Amino acid sequence: MNDDEDRRWTLEGLIDLLAVCTFIFAAWYFTGHLLFAYLLGRLP
Repeated sequence: MNDDEDRRWTLEGLIDLLAVCTFIFAAWYFTGHLLFAYLLGRLP
């Protein structure tokens, strides 16, 4: 029973970590594209 609880906690922790990493990557990717488009728009 203890092993089952440890596995469930690890799986939940892994899912949370994946969600956080995905959110950070999405925010960085989106911000990077906005900045790139802004710089391209500023170029003559």
